[in-house]
Amino acid sequence: MTYLDPTSQTGLVNGIDHYAGLMDPLPPLVFIALVSIALGVIAVLWGIRAGGGRRSGWVTVTGRWIRGRGIAGDWRVEYPVEDRVLTVHPHRDTSRLRANVPVQVAYDPSRPSRAVIDTFMHNGGFIKLLGGIFVAVGLVLLAIFFVA
Repeated sequence: MTYLDPTSQTGLVNGIDHYAGLMDPLPPLVFIALVSIALGVIAVLWGIRAGGGRRSGWVTVTGRWIRGRGIAGDWRVEYPVEDRVLTVHPHRDTSRLRANVPVQVAYDPSRPSRAVIDTFMHNGGFIKLLGGIFVAVGLVLLAIFFVA
């Protein structure tokens, strides 16, 4: 068995360069692809989190947008559960909302206070879609690099 000479600055042992290729810089296309994939995965996970981890078996009801007091408005959705009214707050921009407009809310029947606003924008659908596009672009760039 041949070992690398620790005093050698070149990594040459018996005429073979054992360090060849280990310290080559990452090609820009691969770097962009890996960053795109990483951002996509982060966006998908963020979208899942924004959706509140909705599970099958959740109940969907119609709630109403309610604007709170103050300058910011503090928007929320009030939704009926049996004989009481519960509240869920949006995770997304609420600048285009109107008060008392109906909206779908999905909630966990075993824990009714666990709920998500069930629209594409508010349940993380858009963020998951965007993340999927980033992952797909990254995979295509990697495929282009390795095929070329």
